[in-house]
Amino acid sequence: MLTSTLCTLATPVIARAGGAIGLTILRFILGLGQGSLYPSLNVLMAHWAPPAERGRMGALVFAGAMIGNVISMALSGYLIYHGGWTTVFYVFGILGLCWVAMWHFLISSDPSQHPFISKKELQYIKEATGATKSKDELPPTPWRDILTSVPLWGLIIAQIGHDWGLFTIITDLPKYMKNVKTKFNEEAQKL
Repeated sequence: MLTSTLCTLATPVIARAGGAIGLTILRFILGLGQGSLYPSLNVLMAHWAPPAERGRMGALVFAGAMIGNVISMALSGYLIYHGGWTTVFYVFGILGLCWVAMWHFLISSDPSQHPFISKKELQYIKEATGATKSKDELPPTPWRDILTSVPLWGLIIAQIGHDWGLFTIITDLPKYMKNVKTKFNEEAQKL
């Protein structure tokens, strides 16, 4: 998250100083920083959420990303209208720094390392997640079965298609709206 935040803050400067090549490199670095985000969230939920609560927690966590996209798109139009395109990157970069600071002090990878967790809650999480089992009791990972799983490849292909469509809409819809609407203003962005 810190990498993404720093890249966001650096975007206006790099776009002006480094041009398209500099911006492409910066976006690549940003992608590397974000690439580990979703797998890390899954590991975090596996450590913190009992199996009966993982579905609800996962839905909340991953829906938050989509809700964030909706809110940021609407807010971006407002920020661009009132402060220029660089304002978007500075505002979201500062919000990202606040998020990273809160995350650093309030979240830990393992419940046993969290400074504010009660002993009762820690015991409940350990028992419910199976954290009390030793690693020797776990069976080996069936990599061949995983990599040859037709449903898994179906999910991968579906995710690629989803992301392609989502990011095409995110990047091209504002350009389309501006070209279609001669008076594309703050009110049109709210719609």
